[in-house]
Amino acid sequence: MESRTRPIGVTILSLLAFAASPLFVILLAFLIYRIFTQAIPPKFNEDPGAFLWLFVWLGILSTCFLALAWVSYRAGLDLWNLKRQGLLLAVFTTLVFLLAGIAFLLIPGLSWKLSGAAVSLFSLFFLLYLRVPAIEQRFDPHPQRARG
Repeated sequence: MESRTRPIGVTILSLLAFAASPLFVILLAFLIYRIFTQAIPPKFNEDPGAFLWLFVWLGILSTCFLALAWVSYRAGLDLWNLKRQGLLLAVFTTLVFLLAGIAFLLIPGLSWKLSGAAVSLFSLFFLLYLRVPAIEQRFDPHPQRARG
């Protein structure tokens, strides 16, 4: 079996994905903390409907953030191991971040514009980088096969 070397850009993306995974969990904890310290949560005996809705939305929020943490971890692992699904997930994710960066550019305010420019440029760079044939070939599960 042939040993494939990991390109430096793929290593950087992999490490960023690994780093983002616990950040999603930390952000979730911070958001839940803010909900219970900055707002007065409804009490079950005073407003059972609002209390239940709060916990439904907390469940949805938790599910989303924990799913993002898991996807980020898997993307980092698959990129690290040069698996094709890691490449595809990274391309999809950079497209999503590119759209988010463009959305940030449309929000008034210098900080939003700077954030949008940074996110857009970062995403565009890695999107183009991952589409370079020499990089894509590193993820080919059968490097010896001739393409026809």
